Amino acid sequence: MTFYKTALLIIFQSSLLMAEDSLDFKEYQIELIIFQYSNTNTDEVFENDFKAPKGEILNFYNPRLQLNKKSFNVKIQDNFFTKLFKNIKPLNSRNRDINRDNTNIKIANPKSWYRKDNNLHTLAKLNDRLSRNTNYRLLDSFTWVQNIESKDNSNYLYHEDFDKKYGFFVKFYRNRFLHTDLKAYIGLLGLSQTDTTESYIDKYDKKLLEVSSNKNLKNNIEIKLNSKNDFIDMNNNKNDKNEILTSEKIKWFIDEDKRIFNNEIHYFDHPYFGVVVAIKEI
Repeated sequence: MTFYKTALLIIFQSSLLMAEDSLDFKEYQIELIIFQYSNTNTDEVFENDFKAPKGEILNFYNPRLQLNKKSFNVKIQDNFFTKLFKNIKPLNSRNRDINRDNTNIKIANPKSWYRKDNNLHTLAKLNDRLSRNTNYRLLDSFTWVQNIESKDNSNYLYHEDFDKKYGFFVKFYRNRFLHTDLKAYIGLLGLSQTDTTESYIDKYDKKLLEVSSNKNLKNNIEIKLNSKNDFIDMNNNKNDKNEILTSEKIKWFIDEDKRIFNNEIHYFDHPYFGVVVAIKEI
């Protein structure tokens, strides 16, 4: 009897871990707009100081791009077959009937997380109106994809623009419901911190392979790279730290933690500026 109780407990714990893994790999499209009011008249006094969050902080992910120098030396020569297939277009995979049962399977891709993009969807019309309205100064707008972890495991995403003089820390996390913890400000914080985004993404990339192997989804094809190849680094990033030499006391900021819902738009207000966030599960 004890054996069956132990086995049942192990199965129950395993199911909980699998459920937690599936939640950690859910992907969300985040869109964000930050703007200033052109004319602000207020007698409100802000006495609190802005406090940057502590602990590991993520940044927008800018993966290292490399090209093999030898690839530039490859010359394609015309022959009978290249001329024969010159005007033939490949079959569109969406029109094929192969693996029809697997077309609805969505597999997360951690390598696509935290890549900043300017192509808004949900907030596109609002962004256009703000850019054309003289009552507002549109500071920035962009979108990215990420997962959402539990409250204890989640990290802040940090972004600061030196030229436009604004910044924010934003954290999405799961408690009983989804929450957003936003700390946005006008000015320059001057934060110097080590970028841990690449290690965070690598951690989930490896975790995904482990989960996929348990579900028989792992690809067994191995690619062996020739270590003698000479690569050209296409990125201009020379260090892994975000360092701003000029900083000032932050006077205008938003510090708000609130419950949010999927497929909704959320507004964070301040007498001098505002932040709009849209979230949508992919």
